[in-house]
Amino acid sequence: MVRNFNDLPLTPAMHETIARAGYFTPTPIQTQAIGPILEGRDLIGCAQTGTGKTAAFVIPTVELLVGADSRLAKLGGAGPRALVLAPTRELALQIAETFDLLGRAQGVKTVVLIGGESMGPQLAGLQRRPDVIVATPRWGRSSPGSSADPTSSWPPPGGCSIISSAGRSVSARSASSSSTRPTACSTWASRPRSSAFFA
Repeated sequence: MVRNFNDLPLTPAMHETIARAGYFTPTPIQTQAIGPILEGRDLIGCAQTGTGKTAAFVIPTVELLVGADSRLAKLGGAGPRALVLAPTRELALQIAETFDLLGRAQGVKTVVLIGGESMGPQLAGLQRRPDVIVATPRWGRSSPGSSADPTSSWPPPGGCSIISSAGRSVSARSASSSSTRPTACSTWASRPRSSAFFA
C-alpha cells in the first residue's frame, strides 16, 4: 500500500523536488497513476478537480524524460518527447507551471501553445526544442499566408501523450475538425506512443 511518496518508485531527485514543492502524501489518483505511467502503460484516470490530477501525470512524465534507462530519455535530442493537451488556456498554463515546478531543476523544458494567440513567440518556443509541449486543441489552426507545417517535426515515435480534462479537450478538438490543415493533435495522434487520459 502506498502511504507516502517514498513508497513510489521515484528517483531521489524527484523525491527531493516533491518535498520542496510541499507535496507529502499522494492522493488516490497519484498513487494509482504514477506507477502505470512510469511503466509506459496506457491509462485512463478519473478524479474530481483539486485531487492532484496534474501532478499525477507530471511527476512520472518528468521521471521518464530524465531517467537514464527510460524510453523517453533515450529519445533525448529529438526535440519534444511529450505532448499534453488541455481544453483551455488557463489549464494549459497551470499544467506548464507544474512542469516548471517539478521539472525545471532537472533540465526539463516546457513550451505552451495556445490557439488564438500570436504565433511568432510560440513558434520561437518550439525552435528551442522543448521536452514537453502543452497545447490547446485549436492551436495551429490559423497561420495566415504560411505554407509551413510547424508540427512536422513534432515528437518522434515512442513519445508520450496526455490529455487533461479529456472530455472537454476532445470536444474542443472535434469543434475544430472542419479545418483541412493538420493540427498538433492529429499529427501527434498518428504516431506510436503511450497515452494517458485524465477526466
